[in-house]
Amino acid sequence: MRELYQSDYVNRYLKLKKRMLITYFVVMALSICALAFILIYYATEPYQTSSRVPLMIAMFAVIVFFIIYSFIFFTITYGRVRSYCNFLLFSVCATRSTEKVTVLNVFNDIVDKNGVDCTRIEVLEWSDAENDFVERMIYVDNEVVVDDVFEGNILTIVTNSNYLLAYNKETA
Repeated sequence: MRELYQSDYVNRYLKLKKRMLITYFVVMALSICALAFILIYYATEPYQTSSRVPLMIAMFAVIVFFIIYSFIFFTITYGRVRSYCNFLLFSVCATRSTEKVTVLNVFNDIVDKNGVDCTRIEVLEWSDAENDFVERMIYVDNEVVVDDVFEGNILTIVTNSNYLLAYNKETA
């Protein structure tokens, strides 16, 4: 049985998530320090001086930079890492199901499922509820390489919520 996720895989991404949060808080602290410096300098300037306008522009620029940085950071980078960490944690501690399936089609396009980039494998499996074979879409995380699965292969798969966690190719 080929396991797709090793034990250190979750810890590595949790450390990445923590480092990203530390980086964000460092940028936030530097922005607050820059704003405090500009504000103190602004408060100590004489009222009629001409250098007050550039200070207000600098303060506005720091605030706009931090707002744009926060938006980009939380929506693109941190959001994706957080979704991937949640996926890994859920995969490790959730229930797993094992089935014997036949691969119908392997799609190479990348789809987004719950914030995780995945490729898809369409399989045919037996359903006890319907007493018939049913088609099922299995999602494979794009970070792991599954290059030895082709159409017509018979696999024993371990899944959690339609995500592939482990597989074994049956020999004919």
